[in-house]
Amino acid sequence: MLREFWDAVDRMERSAADEYAEQIRGKRIYNDPGAIRWVTLNGKDFDIPFLLARTAKYGVEVPSSGVRSTYAFSHDPHCDLKMLFGKNVYFRLADLCDHLGISHTKDDMDGSQVAEYIDAGKLEDVIAYCQSDVERTLDCYFAARGVIPARGAKW
Repeated sequence: MLREFWDAVDRMERSAADEYAEQIRGKRIYNDPGAIRWVTLNGKDFDIPFLLARTAKYGVEVPSSGVRSTYAFSHDPHCDLKMLFGKNVYFRLADLCDHLGISHTKDDMDGSQVAEYIDAGKLEDVIAYCQSDVERTLDCYFAARGVIPARGAKW
């Protein structure tokens, strides 16, 4: 599963880079920020370190990828929404949605129940839960764009 994940990340970055190269062909771009921006919520402190630790444990090779960027105060190519307001300000996704005025629903499930749902064979519920979190994270990213530095900008 980890190998498939990292292969998918690599394919996405290569595909985005190819599309970006086609769009800018013949144009000179200064401080080119690259073709893709990864958006997470707490990805720099949890998701990426967790994935890298598991990847190392199983000896899976990781491609060079912008998603691996975990420097707290850089938003390119990995924008962690948790880091927008400083390291000591933390919003859960529902809290960030409320703060930014984004509607959200947390049905009968939360992240602590994922393993239980999988064990019970409720994979479709887990997929729906994860898909909703991805969509809300992206909604938060677009709602917060005013405080996210432009691609390639330095603070």
